Amino acid sequence: MKKFIYGCFWIILLCTSVLPFVFYFLFFPFRGFRDKIARGFAYVYSRLAIFFTGSGYQIEGRENLPEGSFLAVANHQNVLDIPVIICAVPQKIGFVAKKELFKVPMLAMWMRLLGCVSLDRSNPRKSANASHKGAQKLMRGYNLLVFPEGTRSVDGKIKKFKPGSVKMALQAGVPVVPFTCIGTASAFAKGNQIKVIINPPVYPNGKTSKEVATLAQGKVESRFLPI
Repeated sequence: MKKFIYGCFWIILLCTSVLPFVFYFLFFPFRGFRDKIARGFAYVYSRLAIFFTGSGYQIEGRENLPEGSFLAVANHQNVLDIPVIICAVPQKIGFVAKKELFKVPMLAMWMRLLGCVSLDRSNPRKSANASHKGAQKLMRGYNLLVFPEGTRSVDGKIKKFKPGSVKMALQAGVPVVPFTCIGTASAFAKGNQIKVIINPPVYPNGKTSKEVATLAQGKVESRFLPI
């Protein structure tokens, strides 16, 4: 029943999401207003998505968010990981997503408003181009989220973080903030609790992408404990 209600929520979201676009384009010349509108509606829809799963929700470690732009990295268990991180970050945050999602009506427009980056996993050259575009966005003051495992975990264990996923942070010279997501895999279970832990950032400071990815994974795993 919960999953049926959750499905209804996404249908309602797609049907009503035209409203934010009206407000967004009314303030088109003003980036500050546009960012607040995009982040505000993204937060509302994300918070509702969590609510309709029936799970409780906690955030820990907001004081670890750096000033200025950053690259968020997180373990990936469920599509719900994106809404819970959107709710955890006070600023607007986009994410790196597979190119197929940019073909979904309305969702693609929302993703562009949030500053998301399209990733073509089947083409190494285009993947490198996605990293370059991500670095440009970070340098322009945007925040981005990437899942360094490359795909969702099916057994609940955190897979090895891919060094290439953090290269955009090194290119832009911004910190990498590791997020630990707990409980999203069992979002529809009775009495489930979802927790997002924002760990202290990893600063590039001459490190290689492999070193940054390893340090970030260590921080994510150190807090990946049952609630």
